[in-house]
Amino acid sequence: FTPSTDAPKLLGRIIFITGGTSATGHSTLLHLCTLSPAEIYFSGRSHAAATALIARVAALAPSVVLHFVQMDMTDLSSIKTAITTKFRNIRLHLLICCAGINAKDTLAINSLTKNGYERNLGVNHLAHALVLKLLLPTLLRTAASRPSADVRVVVLTCPQFRNASTVSLAKARSITAEYANSYAESRFAAVVYNCALAVRCRKITAVTVLPG
Repeated sequence: FTPSTDAPKLLGRIIFITGGTSATGHSTLLHLCTLSPAEIYFSGRSHAAATALIARVAALAPSVVLHFVQMDMTDLSSIKTAITTKFRNIRLHLLICCAGINAKDTLAINSLTKNGYERNLGVNHLAHALVLKLLLPTLLRTAASRPSADVRVVVLTCPQFRNASTVSLAKARSITAEYANSYAESRFAAVVYNCALAVRCRKITAVTVLPG
């Protein structure tokens, strides 16, 4: 499978990518733009990074309409405000959860989110759980609009999720010295959550992927 030649066109599709201004989210957005979607929403914190990305896409795929969703994944109130403001009365065919803390992010060590959660769990799982909760009615409404809607939720993960088999909720609001464990648990939680979505919402295709 060669993405540049084998991936189907996304004509008419509306997409939301979290973490679209950097890393895997950035690469994902640039590739999907070549597949002719109607619109792409993407989140991030930096207006400067978003402006640069929009300019690049304008040259790469001028027909694709981009919308910047400014939100802080360490702040649940920021997420709620951004989602409820930007996603009013629209369709949404594809949600791709790319934003996250990587295993080598030193900022996540010995720190909490703005809501007081261990930073790995807060960003890698809880933030996206809220995004999905807020957007689920929109996703389901889009799925019900026509049989060919093909609505999907894609969660990116990493191999370390296999190092966890449970999530320690007792430590969810505390700083832990066991950074590797907390990171693995955060990724494991996101995988399990998306598996539950796949089971409970049959009208939506929910998949978890290792980007490589």
